[in-house]
Amino acid sequence: MGWMRPRSCGGQIALGCSTLGLLVLLSIGAAFGLNLFGRLPADLTTLTVNVGLCPALAPSTHLTPPPAPGSVYLAPLGDTSDLPIDRLRAYYQQRYQLDVIPLAPIPIDEDLIDPDRDQVSDQDLYGLLLKRYPDRLEDRMSVLIGVTTEDLYMVSRPDWGWAFGSQVAIGYGSQAETRRRVAVISTARMGATPHGLLMPAEVVETRLRKMLTRYIGELHFQLPRNDSPRSVLYRSIVGVPALDCVGEEF
Repeated sequence: MGWMRPRSCGGQIALGCSTLGLLVLLSIGAAFGLNLFGRLPADLTTLTVNVGLCPALAPSTHLTPPPAPGSVYLAPLGDTSDLPIDRLRAYYQQRYQLDVIPLAPIPIDEDLIDPDRDQVSDQDLYGLLLKRYPDRLEDRMSVLIGVTTEDLYMVSRPDWGWAFGSQVAIGYGSQAETRRRVAVISTARMGATPHGLLMPAEVVETRLRKMLTRYIGELHFQLPRNDSPRSVLYRSIVGVPALDCVGEEF
């Protein structure tokens, strides 16, 4: 599937593998009678998420924010031919009565891929979005979110190995703007374990939907991050295991 090209979760621990991730792998291995540090059978190509390893915390509250002005636009970046646009639109329409408007894909030129990191920067993706769709942001309440399969890094944090996403405030001319209205999300680290085992498509889609909900909550509904580890707006999502442990509610 083009939109879920996997990358392992190597890199800085702030946004990569964590101790919890190792525990997830060991528990999965035990369930299958496997030694995950040894050779894996060729027919074992997919795994499911063991949410039982998440901290025993109260579930997040079912907060439905009031309608907010402005539109939310979703722009595929690069090879996202299988991006589940229709299901995502249906989810947000049913859950929040929010129409997420899909836009035509934007290609990513090879020269935007950092040859040393084999990654694309958040700043370059912002540039693509703003160059292609400046009219979508003329309404100062509108939000533009790009989704890519390319591995992503943040220019402001080059010491981080990778990132699920990034967001930025934009302004026009001399007019500064503090409200963040543009974001990018990468699925590159959502589709595989550190050992290269592929996750089922529905798991990757859930991870993508969580990140999209997180940015919609922040950018469109203007909700703050919080300290609840089960909230999709949890202040610090430090890797794939943490993303799996948060819920889909604000």
